[in-house]
Amino acid sequence: MRNDILKLTWEFFKAGLLGYGGGTGIVQMLENSVISNEWMTKQEFSQAVTISYSLPGPVATQLAGVIGNKVAGWLGALVSVIAAILPSLTLMFLCVWLYEKYKDFSFVKGMMTGIKPVVFAIILLVALNFAKVTSDHWITAVLFGLSFICLYYFKISPAWMILLGIAVGGLFIKD
Repeated sequence: MRNDILKLTWEFFKAGLLGYGGGTGIVQMLENSVISNEWMTKQEFSQAVTISYSLPGPVATQLAGVIGNKVAGWLGALVSVIAAILPSLTLMFLCVWLYEKYKDFSFVKGMMTGIKPVVFAIILLVALNFAKVTSDHWITAVLFGLSFICLYYFKISPAWMILLGIAVGGLFIKD
């Protein structure tokens, strides 16, 4: 168990330190490490991501808790969550301080503009990978379309769409 705790600490610290793009970027990084360490199957990881996105709050922290708990119980969850948030919390304070101090410099403005397409690519990659594991039933395609329309055009709260997805899935999708 000690070895699992150390591995969890390292993987989530690394994801928290290098997972640019927020939770979505971290999800992509974690998928590779979770599966290569054989902590979860691809399907189990997909379910963990679904649970994490269904709850309020940061997805990376919740995913750390779910994975840590599966690997090493409550201690694994606690260690994983702390390891995941510590680097980003530290870097966030540093970046905010630096940005406030140098935000008017053209180099900093260029950096902020240059990172946007990279973040978009990360989000798109996660969405495409997620689409692969959720396209196994025609109802999921209908839910996707309905959710997109309701979220984008009618500005319905994501919480309502998540509740709708839970209800429809529970009632109509049987594995």
